[in-house]
Amino acid sequence: MCIRITEIYAVCKCTYYIHGVDPCQSVGHHGHHIQSKTVLVGYACTRHTPSDHPSARPLIPSPPRIGILPDSLDTNSSVGSFYQ
Repeated sequence: MCIRITEIYAVCKCTYYIHGVDPCQSVGHHGHHIQSKTVLVGYACTRHTPSDHPSARPLIPSPPRIGILPDSLDTNSSVGSFYQ
């Protein structure tokens, strides 16, 4: 039997992703049906998750961005000595 999997969010039931049909050997025969299966994913979509809810924040905080400048700049170009 052919199967189509639909992923929905567990709380709000919004669709996350609908997979293509996984065909079987009976495709095209009389009386053949497509079986639908639903899989719960995540908690709630971004539309239904308040911004202060723990699931709206990343689990691992991103590291701070630190700029790296070249040791010295050549007066004739904008490329530092590190890159020469």
